[in-house]
Amino acid sequence: MPLRPRVSPMAQRTIRAAFDDLERTISEKDKIGFASTTLENVVKAAHAIEDELAARQLLRNMRRLSPLFTGLEHYSKSIEVVCNGTPYLAWIWAPIKLVLKVASDYIEAFEKLIVAYARIAEPLARFNLLHQTHFDNLEIQQALAMFYSDILRFHKEAYKFVRRGGWKILFMTSWGQFQRRFDSIIDDLKAHEGLVDKTVNAVGSCDIRKTREGVEVLRMERLERVAKEDEDRTAAQYIAIVGWLKMDDAEQTKILDTVLVEPRNVLMAQITEFLRSAGKSLVISHISTYAQPSSTEYDQILRSILLQLVRSDTDLIAYIYDQFIVGKKAVTAQALERIILEAVRAISNNPATTRYVHILLDGLDECENNKQLKIVALLERITSCAFESPTAVCKVLISCRILAPTSQRLGQKHAVSLSDENVAMERSIGFYASQRLSQLRSRWSHTDSELKEIELRLAAKANGMFLWAKLVLNYIEANMLFKQSEVIEAVNVLPRELSDFYGRILTQLLATFDKRSVTRLESILGWIAFAKRPLRRAELRSALAFSCEESEVHVQELVSNYIFDLCAPLIEERPDSTFAFVHISVKEYASFS
Repeated sequence: MPLRPRVSPMAQRTIRAAFDDLERTISEKDKIGFASTTLENVVKAAHAIEDELAARQLLRNMRRLSPLFTGLEHYSKSIEVVCNGTPYLAWIWAPIKLVLKVASDYIEAFEKLIVAYARIAEPLARFNLLHQTHFDNLEIQQALAMFYSDILRFHKEAYKFVRRGGWKILFMTSWGQFQRRFDSIIDDLKAHEGLVDKTVNAVGSCDIRKTREGVEVLRMERLERVAKEDEDRTAAQYIAIVGWLKMDDAEQTKILDTVLVEPRNVLMAQITEFLRSAGKSLVISHISTYAQPSSTEYDQILRSILLQLVRSDTDLIAYIYDQFIVGKKAVTAQALERIILEAVRAISNNPATTRYVHILLDGLDECENNKQLKIVALLERITSCAFESPTAVCKVLISCRILAPTSQRLGQKHAVSLSDENVAMERSIGFYASQRLSQLRSRWSHTDSELKEIELRLAAKANGMFLWAKLVLNYIEANMLFKQSEVIEAVNVLPRELSDFYGRILTQLLATFDKRSVTRLESILGWIAFAKRPLRRAELRSALAFSCEESEVHVQELVSNYIFDLCAPLIEERPDSTFAFVHISVKEYASFS
């Protein structure tokens, strides 16, 4: 009874690792039947594809693959000893059938893949001359296993190329990057071809080990060099795209530092942070606020979404760079919409896994009415595009007040209303009130129990409206209230309706103003409401000075800072020293009153 051939454990580990890597990449549907696929099946499939192309007047010479099939046949005999009892062997040829079938729908890509696959034949030709007596040599088995790893790595790149979403659109720009990866793999195959020859002719195991280690070092250096070149190229292209879009990534960070004043803002920020920290999806967030007018513009929202969509995808970055920057195309809303939808279709670059995308938009209600509808329509188109892809899921969360322009559209979606969360909202408002009241403790001689009573009264009266609680506390802070009873009275008598509340504050202000002061108050509110961008303290002082009737204005005569304190219940100074209304509803009230 013949002895069982010796098998190198190191060779088995190398083959298993390569097999597992490719198996994880290929989807369950695509790899059905791989284990039972023979080389003859692949050859027949290639001829069938050739006949199909001929019928479409797109005939391609598939005989260019004959050396590849011959080389794979000889190689399979040399590696068969290591692969016995496993499904590994069929995977050196089975993916070819699938890749060619998919690529045949796009002839330009098909042609390039044929040329790429044909290049594998040259290193494989060596196995026709390798004598069978060498197959039991453990060192040669390890060299053969490295060949196996190279071939499967080639299949992996080819499969990912033709199976990612929107690959036909990305083909012309992404092929260059794939070509560099293919070239690197071909170089590895040639190096391992030389390793097989040296292993066959080597005298001692020490020489063989040194040769193999040298080849591995060169392979790793090639991989690192290609990866570094791709990384540098992508970084330069991304910077160019940011410049083309005229987009400043720091703007949203600045907004985050200034607008987290409402529960919905805080809640959206926490949800965004939770999703990002989970690391299971691509999280795209945008905050629109009237305090930063550009953030409410439709074009800017498109730019923000696009940059976050493509930031981590080298193929999409290369596509946008080639199509729009090299192509010198203008930045238009229509162009941005098209790129976003194409990017969503192509967002998954791994056919075996589902890519999740979460889009969070905070402050839709702070955009102009006609823009709100356009934004909602775009988000619906984005989710529809993702739905069409078998490996992409897109979910959208919008945080806003439901207003007339979008009420019908958003009313059909799943909604969560903070006003329905009475217990949680009352507890949150109470905590906020406690923090604010503690800052005013030095004004009064109230005990802890008295402050607690004010806190509870305020939280209960707010009835879930965080803004109302904030306005009441601003009112309390801006007025001379000495006793606990006066503070509680303010909480009890101040109107619950925001319009009535603002009306009361304005009435209180105007009662002490003369005609000139009223005009100046209107000027302050007007500058804050309609300035192209938020004005800083110095800018607003200067603007108000030039708004006066005097023909000349001197620096020494700029408006005094104290006038802003008089408007405190309605306006506030942000951390960046710009002035804004305490809420967009103040702007709405001032604009229509």
